Amino acid sequence: MERFHSFQAILFRKYLVLSTKANGIDQSAELVELAITDHDGHVLFNSLIKPEQALHSGALHRHRITNSMLDTAPSWPDLWPAVEALIKDDICVMWHAEFHLRLMLQTMQRNQLKVPERLGTEGFFCAMRDYHLWQGSDEYSAKQIFPLSHALEREKLMALQQPSALGDCMGIVSLTNHIERQQKIMMGLGV
Repeated sequence: MERFHSFQAILFRKYLVLSTKANGIDQSAELVELAITDHDGHVLFNSLIKPEQALHSGALHRHRITNSMLDTAPSWPDLWPAVEALIKDDICVMWHAEFHLRLMLQTMQRNQLKVPERLGTEGFFCAMRDYHLWQGSDEYSAKQIFPLSHALEREKLMALQQPSALGDCMGIVSLTNHIERQQKIMMGLGV
């Protein structure tokens, strides 16, 4: 039962799933895509985001988002009020949360937006870390990156259909729902 402990905060509860894509990975990287779903995979938000700087070539290859696709996308300051309204009171689950939250914070700062206290603190859960612990590992480091696609493959769940923030959200929903079913079985509740 202990190996499920880290997932206890979200299991059997409603939560939001967030995923992002960025124009790079360094300290100047910005968001270029954000998706938010509920715990059942209903899409609440899905948008490209026009960054202040162009995509790095690695990001272009990884995400299949082009600079021309971003030319007409709304800016982060235009999107932030809707995003903030969605996430302000809910539990939020992300894969590799430390990375995605850092990108959100960098994008907020680059656009000179006030960073809410909640962003990056309680209420955000890292599904990658929790999956790692659920698998029975006693230790976890934020530097250990385990791709979502590998977790889905290991659990024999859906493969990621598209390299997008929304595709990642759907993968996280599939994985967390799978773990919830496993938890119910262990508790003798059936599925």
